[in-house]
Order: sequence, then structure tokens, then C-alpha cells
Amino acid sequence: MRRRKRAEQARKWITHQAILHIRAMAYRREAHCHDSFPDADYLEQIRLLADLCDTLVPGDDLVSALQWTWQTRGAAGQRWMRHCLAQRGIAIETLIDVKPAPPQDAAD
Repeated sequence: MRRRKRAEQARKWITHQAILHIRAMAYRREAHCHDSFPDADYLEQIRLLADLCDTLVPGDDLVSALQWTWQTRGAAGQRWMRHCLAQRGIAIETLIDVKPAPPQDAAD
């Protein structure tokens, strides 16, 4: 499968999973993403996931959108993305250049 097609599948899966988590947290009023965002309450987790999805909105280049999102999410967002894709058997490293998280988790 070509890289662009895999990137599109990854973007859809990440977005879908984020929406499911956001909906569940809004309904139950409790956090669901403790592994990725251990210090965030449910409202903060909703914000973080919504922000992550916002950066995934691609132009014509899906791989660049995925790369930009990875680079700007910080360690916690990257953990969530990696975990989310691993559920589908997708290694993020096969889609983009995986770089270390930014020095601060400012994006989280």
C-alpha cells in the first residue's frame, strides 16, 4: 500500500478514535486517556484531542499533515497517536519521520 493511502487511513483512524474518546468523556465526565495524558482531567483531555485533530486537517499533502501533527504534539500527544495507530497494526515510523518530542510539552 502506498504511503499516501496509509497516511490517509492513519489520519481517519486517529480522528475517529479522538472523536469517540471526546464523546465518551463529555458524556461520562471522566478522563479516558490516562496512559497518554496522566496529569490531565477529562476536560483537558478533550481539549488535547480536539487540538490534535485540528492539526490533522490536511491540505493536499496528508503525509505532511501527519508529520506536522506529530512534531507539534509533544510527548503525550505522540504517545496517544502511537497507541491509537498500534491498535490498527500501523507503526507511525512507516508513515513519517519520527523525531523526539519537543523539549517542553507546550503543545500538550
